[in-house]
Amino acid sequence: GGGSVRSVASLYPEVLHLVCRTDAKINSLEDLVGHRIGVGASGSGTEQIATRLLQFVGVEPKPKPFWRGSFAEAIEQLKAGEIDAAFLLIGLGGDVVSEAMRDEQLTLAPIQMHSAEGENPEDIARTFTQGFRVHYPHTSPHTIPLMAYDGRPRKPVPSLSVQAVMACGGDVEPEIIERITKTLFEQRAVLSQRESAFTHLDEQTAQGGLQFPLHEGAENYFRRREPGFLSQNAESMGFVVTLLLLGWSVLTWVRRWYVQGRKNRVDTFYQAIGGVSERVHDAVDMEVLAELESELADIRRRATDELIQEQLAADSSYIVFQNMLGNCQALVERTRGELQLSPAGSSGQPEE
Repeated sequence: GGGSVRSVASLYPEVLHLVCRTDAKINSLEDLVGHRIGVGASGSGTEQIATRLLQFVGVEPKPKPFWRGSFAEAIEQLKAGEIDAAFLLIGLGGDVVSEAMRDEQLTLAPIQMHSAEGENPEDIARTFTQGFRVHYPHTSPHTIPLMAYDGRPRKPVPSLSVQAVMACGGDVEPEIIERITKTLFEQRAVLSQRESAFTHLDEQTAQGGLQFPLHEGAENYFRRREPGFLSQNAESMGFVVTLLLLGWSVLTWVRRWYVQGRKNRVDTFYQAIGGVSERVHDAVDMEVLAELESELADIRRRATDELIQEQLAADSSYIVFQNMLGNCQALVERTRGELQLSPAGSSGQPEE
């Protein structure tokens, strides 16, 4: 039961995506009336929040019952026209949504009561979630950013989110959970490289929004710092505070320099990818294309090395870099296909 469950840490926001067929013309939750709707797999978090959301706005499973299944199955059903809309509760940038957004038959619909053209998406998300939170307290307003999925959506989409939480049984040894929690935060750069949602992992906010009590082992990790020299030597407080005040300006400058250094590093990779993209458009044979692809691989390798060494920050700027890199690689693949279809490309030499 829930009484034996314990929280380890709040990981990242899982955002509710409403993926719809474009020809269904769904622009708000009230437009779902009369359509066949996918609400996730039975017993899943998606089903729980989607059914409560539809009940909240008054959309009933009539005349057609709700469809239930996995995310991948839902996308296939959408493409086949068997359902018109599907809810997916998933971290921003999830592969299944990325795959869906490559199909122009599918689109992301806003989580809003009525169509609200021209209104601020963040205001829409905040206003709607305030009402829904009365019935489902663990939700937060969220906006799916512009071009979050390979150029789509073409404008921000209001939505809501819940925190993905790592949980365990209350009877797990505290030492084991403390080691797991320690590894989770010390290796967050590597985790964010494999899954972009982990860029939101932050020790300062990891204890917020927890539905279950914190496990003793996780609590030991979060409160691991023992009382320091200052608290044990009150008579030295005046001297140390003086030093801190004198050094404050220096520390502020160092921090600005460090943050700017990280920004300058990622800007260098932005420029490198931009340069490759421009040259891809001018590529006339497979040899040039192979050289550009090799350059992209080298850019990825250098960025990964700097991320692991924490010379790059695992934040939104790194997600932008990953999106730019993915778009450039897709451009290379499209260009390769065009060259293979052209007489000049297939022979490897420009036409006379």
